[in-house]
Amino acid sequence: MALGSFDAIVLWIAVHPHVSSAYRSYYLDNYLSAEDFISQMTKVPPEESSPSDAPDSKL
Repeated sequence: MALGSFDAIVLWIAVHPHVSSAYRSYYLDNYLSAEDFISQMTKVPPEESSPSDAPDSKL
């Protein structure tokens, strides 16, 4: 029973992956070129969009 439940959960995760749109376009859909994938993955977010758990926000 436990092994069957574990297998079902793993299958669900494999069928419904939670990945970024760039990853999905390049690896899963084969839609994005390698150059576009690299440019999207190396984008630096703007300063104002930094996460709230950044070390400087806890001061």
